[in-house]
Amino acid sequence: MYESAVVPRCTIGPASVPRLFLGDHGYLAKLDSSMTVDEVVESMRALLSTLPVGLSAGEPRVVDAALRALHGRGCRDIMIHTDLRATLGGQYIRYRDVAATMTAHLARFGTDLSKDPVLGFLYRAGCDGSDLTPATELLHLDRTNAESTLADINRAGPIVVSIGGDWLDLLLVLGRLELALTGLTEIAEAAAAQGAAVLLTTYFGAMLEQPALEPLLGIVDGLLVPLNHAGYGTLPTLAEHLAWVDSVGLPVIGMHTVSGAATIEEAFSWLNRPGVAALVIGAASPQHQEDLASAARAYFDRSRS
Repeated sequence: MYESAVVPRCTIGPASVPRLFLGDHGYLAKLDSSMTVDEVVESMRALLSTLPVGLSAGEPRVVDAALRALHGRGCRDIMIHTDLRATLGGQYIRYRDVAATMTAHLARFGTDLSKDPVLGFLYRAGCDGSDLTPATELLHLDRTNAESTLADINRAGPIVVSIGGDWLDLLLVLGRLELALTGLTEIAEAAAAQGAAVLLTTYFGAMLEQPALEPLLGIVDGLLVPLNHAGYGTLPTLAEHLAWVDSVGLPVIGMHTVSGAATIEEAFSWLNRPGVAALVIGAASPQHQEDLASAARAYFDRSRS
């Protein structure tokens, strides 16, 4: 049952979650954001002053910003996103090699996403990388990354922790399911101790052998996956991706919902789909925040009437 609020809430696992989160794409240093932490805080506060959204945070400095932005508001509506980084024989793995491995895997299925605005970066990043498949047995979980994630969870007390992405998918496509399960379990236990909902993030769910995924799905409360009508980031096709999501039967938070959409309003239509609990939509600039707030108010007002 949804609470009556400007941004309604729903229940995922143990947590009461807002149905809209501000995405962090425009704030991430790893994606070349030039914004300082102070600027990220002010940007988050600007939207929160008009719309009580949740805040996504995919790196420690954005977690810091989210905590500061929410200070004094009596809630910790933060979604921490993390991935399961790996090392090769204890050594750092270049992201270009991760990307090269993923694109090689997709090529074996005849999948070309070089023009996909969500996953096309794999092709660009992996063009001069090396396929890690021959070194599969030398992969290990990166303890430094795991400890950083656990520290973020413990200090932030988030309501959602999403786990996965390129590195988790790397482990899955290479068959290192035991590493994926070990890493996911450790983070899920820390998140559960904070009362957070635990989400699995994967782009490859519909392309994997489903029995292999069952242990992972058994310890999460929901999914964080791409949802957009253009089918960007949905593998192998939008129809097959949605069929897999439906078969899992867990609550879903949709990301990349604006990709290929003519308007932000179009993205909100995904909230009408059964099983879709919430959306993550990025808006770092004042104009984008104004557009997001306007679309959100219109949608949620109609939903309450």
